[in-house]
Amino acid sequence: MRIETPLSNNDYRELKKETKEVLGLGGHLSPPFGQSTLDYVEVHLLNTDGNFIEKFNSEHTTFEDDKIILNIGQDLRDRDFNRGEFQVRYHFIRKVAGGDEIVLTKTVDGVPNLIHSGNPELTGVPMGEFYTDEEGNPFVGQGPPANFLDAQPLDVKEWKFKIDEISPSRTEIRIVPQLIKNTNYIKEFRDLIEPKRYIPETSWDEYVNGDTGLRGAWITIRDKPDDPLSKWWRPRLQFQDNVTTAGDFGKLHWNLFGKDEPNRNLPTQDGGGQISWTGPDSSRIEFNVRREVEDEGFKETMKGDKITVEKAYVIGYETRPDVQENSDYQSEDPIPDLYIQATRVGLTKQYNYSMYTMDGEVYDPNSQGVQFYWEFGCGHKQEASPEPNASHNYDTEGAYTPSVYVFTPNFQKEITEVRTPNGRVLESVVTTPPADAPPSVGQSQLDGKIIKWNGNGETPRKSLTNNTAAGLGSRWYIQNGYRRHITTADNVLLLRNALGQVPAVDENGNIINDNADGSWLPQDVFLPSTMINQFPIGPNLTARSFTQGISTAVSLPTEDMGSEDGQVYDPPVFLGNIEQQEEEDEFEQETDSGDDDTNNDSGSGPFTVTLVNSPIATSQNLAGSEVAFLGAPYINTNAQNSVERNLNTGQIVSFKAKGMGGGNFFIGFFNDENFTTPSFSPQPNADEMVDIFLDSDTTFYVKVESGM
Repeated sequence: MRIETPLSNNDYRELKKETKEVLGLGGHLSPPFGQSTLDYVEVHLLNTDGNFIEKFNSEHTTFEDDKIILNIGQDLRDRDFNRGEFQVRYHFIRKVAGGDEIVLTKTVDGVPNLIHSGNPELTGVPMGEFYTDEEGNPFVGQGPPANFLDAQPLDVKEWKFKIDEISPSRTEIRIVPQLIKNTNYIKEFRDLIEPKRYIPETSWDEYVNGDTGLRGAWITIRDKPDDPLSKWWRPRLQFQDNVTTAGDFGKLHWNLFGKDEPNRNLPTQDGGGQISWTGPDSSRIEFNVRREVEDEGFKETMKGDKITVEKAYVIGYETRPDVQENSDYQSEDPIPDLYIQATRVGLTKQYNYSMYTMDGEVYDPNSQGVQFYWEFGCGHKQEASPEPNASHNYDTEGAYTPSVYVFTPNFQKEITEVRTPNGRVLESVVTTPPADAPPSVGQSQLDGKIIKWNGNGETPRKSLTNNTAAGLGSRWYIQNGYRRHITTADNVLLLRNALGQVPAVDENGNIINDNADGSWLPQDVFLPSTMINQFPIGPNLTARSFTQGISTAVSLPTEDMGSEDGQVYDPPVFLGNIEQQEEEDEFEQETDSGDDDTNNDSGSGPFTVTLVNSPIATSQNLAGSEVAFLGAPYINTNAQNSVERNLNTGQIVSFKAKGMGGGNFFIGFFNDENFTTPSFSPQPNADEMVDIFLDSDTTFYVKVESGM
């Protein structure tokens, strides 16, 4: 029953519709679902508790008039669900953009992401020839070239758009296109965001006829099927004689090229009628046909959409911003000057890449809005991501030039400059090892240990910088299979502290745990020269090594072994094994023979080390001395003739000596009281700590010459 109102009958019917309408008969949802090739039905299968099992497209949904008929049982049986209880949800979906089609892209003359092959109806370009290798990777051509290095790889991409960001409410998404340089692909993306524009069908004829070039092209396409122009356009027009019109050609040309050409416009006439108000005070408008060739006017698809009348009843206006000005807003800064830092992983073919500013600062915006697209110079790429780092293991040896494209919401830049961690600019990264490349950094069971020569065999070479023979007091630190000469006794103590091998002392320097058995002493490893020479020589372990990031940990480092005498190695230099004077069988014979001093005086100890002070003998020009064990104070000739310490076998004993009083000269240690056999060669300096491996009772005689 109608209630009396001032509305007209027509207005009332529009306001109070009670008849059912089929969704999609008009408006932006037209045509109704099931009448578009872009429509499909997606089935979600769940268990009785509502837990998701899988989803798939229905193959048995049919449409009759305004009805949608489902065949649920057959949909499930097609997926091998023949019995059981399930929940089934049907989703009726119309594809707006994108698809599951695969396209192959390539780089031509420095221009990346060009379509090489794909459905021509989708891409608008002919399909290119390609082949795949055993792993399924595609390449340009009909088959592999004679030289595999000439093979041009292709990138496999789906005709889809990526979800870049989801709103916190999960009701909005931001999508971005992939790196596909194709007119149809970009048009499809733009159509998602650009407002729809009504262009009457009759205007397309005027679009063609109003341009001499377009008119001539249409005549060629229509009348000369063998012309190259016709062969390109006819498949895209799905050309049929006496059916396809100039308007069809004009519409397709506009969509492909015309609207992107700055000098190309539609006819000044709109091709249709005009819209006018029905009266001076009316809010109704009507469509007036004023052309000899009748226009179709409004289409069914326009029902329910919006009509915008520009400047209607405008007598004046004031421009105001739609939003309040954000005082904190700052415009986006351009991409700074950047370079790629390349770090080779050992002597492998793998490189790690990072982005740096020209100031040497790490460049990491840490934003989804900044994307990095890596090209490694060998044909391989890394898809765009917010990560400013990349790693690539090259397949072959050679020289390659990596680059990276940096994209921000408003800027983009290609970065091609490559540098080493030391700042040296590289023309390319090289995966081929040098002809004289040192052996790769390895491992040893003695990593993290301090070794010392036991006196057997020829004296080993001391270090990289000192070609002289090592003495009995020389020590090396084993690091990643290399032996590093420890240059001074102070550095030995510093390293022992780093390794936790030095006992605690009190404020006076006295050892707190001074056990008589010497259990506190470090466990150095004594080796014959034949074994020591098996280790390749690394840089010296100097005091500077402890301040340059050189860890004493067994597992560290590999590449950063340091510099030597001010010379920075890039990459660090390691020498190979020293040429051996003895053959392996000689080494075995030596080891098994009875010549090894460490094996002769067998016994469990304890053993005694005695330090005999220099006598004061004017007739022999001898002056007094001072002696001390590690951690103990000096004892001079006047106080005691000698000092001793009892220790177990296999221990390291450290001691030192100097002249008593000023003007006297410390000569060294001797094995006899007549000073005929030096204990060390060369002799230590005054106050310099020496070390011995204890395997028997040992006495050392100190000689100091008088300066009088």
